[in-house]
Amino acid sequence: MGVTGHHSTELQFTLASKILSALPSESRSLLYINISAIHQPNCHYLEHQSDSLDTHAAALRYVDSCLPPLIDTLKSRGTFIIMCSDHGTLYGESGFIGHRVGHEHVFTVPYSHTLLLPHE
Repeated sequence: MGVTGHHSTELQFTLASKILSALPSESRSLLYINISAIHQPNCHYLEHQSDSLDTHAAALRYVDSCLPPLIDTLKSRGTFIIMCSDHGTLYGESGFIGHRVGHEHVFTVPYSHTLLLPHE
């Protein structure tokens, strides 16, 4: 389930769904998932030798493709979701690669929230 695992997000979401499904529906829970596929290296999502904006986009498409089963589990419980990144990644902006640099693109963190109501 780590950053070099080609199926990491699928495994993370499957485990999360399994754990949540085993809990009583009326119980409250907090679920945190650090999506390992988005971190470097992500070049394996396009079978490239190095990371790029294209491989990062491919990693995001992979993550999106893994979401439906987890979303179904979350909907069945009724869930407030907060989605955000821990940092951005540079792919050549200002001549930098990676995320261990004080740069606006590293500090700019996307955020979204939504409420999923239970199936009726």
